[in-house]
Amino acid sequence: MSIESSIVEPDWPARLAAAQAHATAVEAELAAAQTRIAALEAQLGTASSSAQRHATQLAALVQTIRLGLVLVDNDGQIRFVNQYFMELFGLSVDQLPADPEAPIPYSAVHIDPAFADPAAFASRARALHAAGQTVLHEQFRLADGRLVELDYLVLDEQQAGRLICYRDVTEQFRHDEQLQAMSYLAEQNPNPILRLSAKGEPIYANAAAVPVLEALTTDARTELRHHLLSLVRAALRRPVQHQQTLAVAGQYYVFTAVAMPGQPYATLYLTNITARQQAEQRLAEQRRFYEAILNQLPIAVAVFDPEHRYIFVNPTVEPDASVRAWMLGKTDEEASRQHKRARTRATLRQRRAAFARILRERREVSWEESRRGEQEPRHILRSFRPMIGVGGELQMIISTGVDITERKRAEERAARQQEFYESILNLLPVDVAVFDPEHRFLFVNPSGISNPVVRRQVIGLSSAEYFASRPNQPAQLA
Repeated sequence: MSIESSIVEPDWPARLAAAQAHATAVEAELAAAQTRIAALEAQLGTASSSAQRHATQLAALVQTIRLGLVLVDNDGQIRFVNQYFMELFGLSVDQLPADPEAPIPYSAVHIDPAFADPAAFASRARALHAAGQTVLHEQFRLADGRLVELDYLVLDEQQAGRLICYRDVTEQFRHDEQLQAMSYLAEQNPNPILRLSAKGEPIYANAAAVPVLEALTTDARTELRHHLLSLVRAALRRPVQHQQTLAVAGQYYVFTAVAMPGQPYATLYLTNITARQQAEQRLAEQRRFYEAILNQLPIAVAVFDPEHRYIFVNPTVEPDASVRAWMLGKTDEEASRQHKRARTRATLRQRRAAFARILRERREVSWEESRRGEQEPRHILRSFRPMIGVGGELQMIISTGVDITERKRAEERAARQQEFYESILNLLPVDVAVFDPEHRFLFVNPSGISNPVVRRQVIGLSSAEYFASRPNQPAQLA
């Protein structure tokens, strides 16, 4: 530039300053753009790394999930199968192409022979593909007995083709079968089973429980409903078994209420005990019948168990009914101590000895006892008789006591009378002998046989037996 031009253009400095300022601004914008580009590149790298990580995780998930996956594109090409699919059908991964982008040949994943009915499976698979609709939970039986479930998913919205999923549901099917079989246990149980809420609302009832349920729902104010509500609420308060015997429609049941912790209901298990109840009633009637007879007997009757404890006592043994009831389960000695019964130590020892003997020998034992009476001693003929069970075990001992005081008196009178008459006959100077119908000696006086020892020995012998044993004896009495 010449001196003249600089003189001619006086605003040159201003334009220069403006140009410099513009250049500075452009440089700043360029630096900012470069910074943004660097930030975007960093974000892209992070996103790419994250995408790669997610892809790796997704691939690992798809390969390890317990679900056989087959992806077929819209052109019918198999694009992907996972590792579990190959294991599920026993296929070799060596048949898959090395290039993961290459289509997978059908021969590498031909699974028809693995099914129990290959033709039926192939036909159904073609029908699913031709229909082009999503279908879930198709079940097929494999040749080895396993059960697989197929989901055919159409991915048209994603333009991703068809995703076929196979699940081995053998264990689940077996579990379901077990649950079904277990449900039959309750349904086919001949005993009623009810499940009731805390308000008494029926939740479940098996077939056997229908009569009980009808009785429960006939009248909401019945006594049965009240008892059942009490049982259910007791079980819900304390999760242990609660039992009660109730009558329903002429039948007797033992109701057992059980509640599961955390559940708002209780299950009632009913056991029909009508036959047992009737048998117990018959036994009770029989017991009352026989006890009524035993209570009227004029002899003392008691029954002991093998531990010498009272099982039964009749009024002759103890007139007071309350005392008789108390005596049950007590030993003879306990009863004597408690109620001051008139038994001497010798009597108690004699009874203990007799009881020990019957336990040892298993046969009847009898003895006589004496006790104080109002005016004179009373004589009792006591006996223990064992009752042996079918298996040979000692079940109980029957004790009887018969007052033989009058008999003892009669025997004493008869003895005195016999002694009186014999004393007269013994003084007669003639031979006197008394024989039974079989001609056996009942009595002979000293005139007939002078030797007192021989007179005692001859009693019970016939005349012929007597003279045969004494050949030198004269036959005066023959």
